[in-house]
Amino acid sequence: MFKKVGLLFIGIGVLVAAITWTIATLIVVGNSVLIEVDGNVVEVVNTRNSDNDPAYRPVVAFETEGGPRLCEENFTATSKPVVGDAMSVSYDPENPSDCTIGGLGWMHWFLYGFGALFLVGFGGMGWVLLRTRETPQSLGHDRREEVLRQRVADLESEVQRLHNEPNDSEPTDDYPNYPSSQPPTDGGAAESTWR
Repeated sequence: MFKKVGLLFIGIGVLVAAITWTIATLIVVGNSVLIEVDGNVVEVVNTRNSDNDPAYRPVVAFETEGGPRLCEENFTATSKPVVGDAMSVSYDPENPSDCTIGGLGWMHWFLYGFGALFLVGFGGMGWVLLRTRETPQSLGHDRREEVLRQRVADLESEVQRLHNEPNDSEPTDDYPNYPSSQPPTDGGAAESTWR
């Protein structure tokens, strides 16, 4: 059971990491054609956000090779920008109206980091589960009996193996003059050794 769950966790970690890294790479490739320039706020549109709080949408003027352009998108700020403030703008040189206020951004870095955390988190938990030995308490009743029977059989075979092995620690008669718990029967030199 632990092995299946461990493999599932590793699979989820790898899948999420692959998806987020692919999206991040596509963002990087898509941004590679964009040019980032500095622009200036020329107008501030008052609006409201989803919580019905006041929000502000800046209109930014920037220079392209074809001349000046305006960039206005659904970018809203909760603090009111001031006309004349500098803001970066990223635009496609083939289509300057395809622009983004705030530069190339950090979304791709977030996705790379998120994927890495998911891979390390879920992959690590999966690896730990793969390395976890199943205990009888963690198994279902039928499987628990099977595991216990296998362990008993393993123990019996180990006892049998140990019983059949020669034991070098058993006492031998190789040293007849060695003092023992029994008095010697020859009454000679061995007797003095025994006392």
